[in-house]
Amino acid sequence: MKYRYAQTANGETVDILDLSRGRPRRHEQFICFSCERGLVPVLGLRREKHFRHRFEGEAPCSPETYLHALAKKQIIDGFLGAVRSGKPYNLTFPIERHCLRWKDELGYICERPTGRRDIDLTRHFDSVQEEAAVRGFVADVLLTSSKSNKELLIEVAVTHRCEPSKISSGLRIVEVSVNNEDQIDALVTGIDVRSNNVATHNLIPLKPLRADCLSSCGTELTAFFVYKSGKSRILTQIPARIAEERRRSSTIYSRVIHDIPELPIAYRSEALQALSDGIPIKCCFLCRYAGFDTWEKPVFCKIRRTEVGVNEAADCSAYRPTLMTER
Repeated sequence: MKYRYAQTANGETVDILDLSRGRPRRHEQFICFSCERGLVPVLGLRREKHFRHRFEGEAPCSPETYLHALAKKQIIDGFLGAVRSGKPYNLTFPIERHCLRWKDELGYICERPTGRRDIDLTRHFDSVQEEAAVRGFVADVLLTSSKSNKELLIEVAVTHRCEPSKISSGLRIVEVSVNNEDQIDALVTGIDVRSNNVATHNLIPLKPLRADCLSSCGTELTAFFVYKSGKSRILTQIPARIAEERRRSSTIYSRVIHDIPELPIAYRSEALQALSDGIPIKCCFLCRYAGFDTWEKPVFCKIRRTEVGVNEAADCSAYRPTLMTER
């Protein structure tokens, strides 16, 4: 069994990558995190450096127990080291950016992931315990505060996920799944909830970050417009361009389309909505003489007996708008 990490007799965690043939620390005793038997550093030039058991013929060691014990040790050492040094031990969350610049004018809030928000656990907790009892459960790692009743459980999952009863208890839990040493290596500096192997339970959701968009914003919106002429169109553009079109003196109606089906269906739906709202729209889709056998093509006019564009109704003396329910 080859391991990257071992612990010394005084509880120090040792990374084999930090040892060299020039500084072998041969006289130190290295102990396995799993079986607590002796380990020997292998620092050869031809083979990858690793710790191996001093006596390979002994009972087999459990890699799962090794990963579980090592992960807990890294979290505890990382937190305590941060407390002593005054540095942060961060719980890092993904955070959304909500841009409200166009909320009032267009009824649109842009929601985008913007990166991270760091919560320094050393500012909320000052004590850490391993395998500690809390409200009838046992936490792999328990963070508590001497100044409040705050508690945070950090659960390490190797083969067994956090039990449902613990999750449903309402206890605030950060669950870290580990299956290799590289994942554990990062735990000494903090825990990143953005990682696929980290989950949270019963934590209060973070509020989105309020930030107006940049002038170079490339987000596109789709909106439906009706003009004084009775003509209409669907426009897909950046919010500033949509707002500009909305402010034009010739525009009498506009609506941002948030859930866009296929374009012809969207056009018909928006035209019907405008007509229902009493807007004097002139659209061939709404005419009682429109044929609906070709849904993905221009409207077939039963008067002209040909396909026509949707806005030809604006100059058509035969145009008779009607709601579909009246047909």
